[in-house]
Amino acid sequence: MDEIVDRLMMMGVYRIPEHMGIRFNEFMFVRNVLAREEAPYVEHAEEEIYKQIDRGRLLIVRGPKGDGLSVATIAALVKKILLDRAVVIDAKVARDNINVELADLVNSIREAHREPILYLDLSKPGHYPQKPWEGVSYWPNKLEKFVETLKDVEAVLEDNDAAVVAVLSDDLYSVLKHELEEHATVEVNSNDVYFLRELALTYSDCGEDVAKEVAKAVTKHDCGRSVLATLAADWMMRQRCRQEATAEAMKAAEEKAEELFINYIWRTVLNGDRPYANLHAPLILLRHFEASMSVESAEDFLIGLGLPEHKVRGSLAVKWITAQHCSLIDNAIRRAVETALTKRIDEQPYNALRSAIIDYREHFRGYLK
Repeated sequence: MDEIVDRLMMMGVYRIPEHMGIRFNEFMFVRNVLAREEAPYVEHAEEEIYKQIDRGRLLIVRGPKGDGLSVATIAALVKKILLDRAVVIDAKVARDNINVELADLVNSIREAHREPILYLDLSKPGHYPQKPWEGVSYWPNKLEKFVETLKDVEAVLEDNDAAVVAVLSDDLYSVLKHELEEHATVEVNSNDVYFLRELALTYSDCGEDVAKEVAKAVTKHDCGRSVLATLAADWMMRQRCRQEATAEAMKAAEEKAEELFINYIWRTVLNGDRPYANLHAPLILLRHFEASMSVESAEDFLIGLGLPEHKVRGSLAVKWITAQHCSLIDNAIRRAVETALTKRIDEQPYNALRSAIIDYREHFRGYLK
């Protein structure tokens, strides 16, 4: 039986809470679920997600990137499993690993007298390992693949009256919202000092005073607050809980968060693909120098450089790069560009940016003086 359960989990079919990561051991650890129990606002958001999940409805959970959207959604889905006999289907994992149409999988679950919920999350909670500094790794899905899966799921919703929950941070929602079918939204953020304090406590064991200082510092940011609280609290513990070291902890946490966001831009927005990154790298450089630009002018800019029009027009990456972003994402773009300009780092996306600088040096001569 355990082997069957494990096989289902690997295929993206989750029928018990442990499948969703609500288990406390070295393999699966969603520690900030505990912190959320102490935060009335965040608990309300989870309850709202739970209430809004319904047959025939596409529900988008949105909010600032790095603010705990995924964990809030997981908590709500686990409640559905426990109280409503739901079975959660991770549409991306199931689509890649099961030789069965999603619609057939939905119908099979209903025949077993369980309620299927299709679930998509481009960025699962990989930010919250037990050892944040040694173990931070982030493997989000590619944006274009995510959109393909979302279209498949919307078709199942329409034909099979399924419940669908998709998690989209605000930077992605702004790009995709006009392409989505009719949908409901629940907004989640971590700008809750009580939650951030409890989250800091679970990662630092440094006491209330240190946790309060971390939470106070984190609330000054407009995104990435769960990530920053986690990283800063862990850093404080490694510094023997010196309360006066909060500023140092925040600086270290911000730098680490920017690294995660650079990786997100590379893997998600640029699909982790060198040719695709090369196509859009000039625009990332321009975005670094220009505060804002329209999608149309950005497309014209790339086409003016001689890049293929059929690859540029309608590009999701162009829409994302030209959108307004929160400060941590803007800082990640700035850091990626400046690192590519000044340092020799054999990593993506720096290679793609450096190639673009070399290839289009004349176009950026005025900016690069």
